[in-house]
Amino acid sequence: MLSIPKYLNEIIGRSYEEGVGLRTITLRTPSAQFWASLSKEQQDEWKRLIVELGADPEDYLRHMRAMLPEGV
Repeated sequence: MLSIPKYLNEIIGRSYEEGVGLRTITLRTPSAQFWASLSKEQQDEWKRLIVELGADPEDYLRHMRAMLPEGV
């Protein structure tokens, strides 16, 4: 079972499917403000967690950058 640090709760939601009891993890794109608030170690931990879940962390980071206002 994955261990998700509390500081990542804002961008990683957890839910359970009714009647089946299966855990579902929903990944959310971090905001630039949230990302900047993380230490380098926390950012690396987030990236490792995303890879463990079978996704590419760069997809989320590209999406985060695309949401920034122009000139930032």
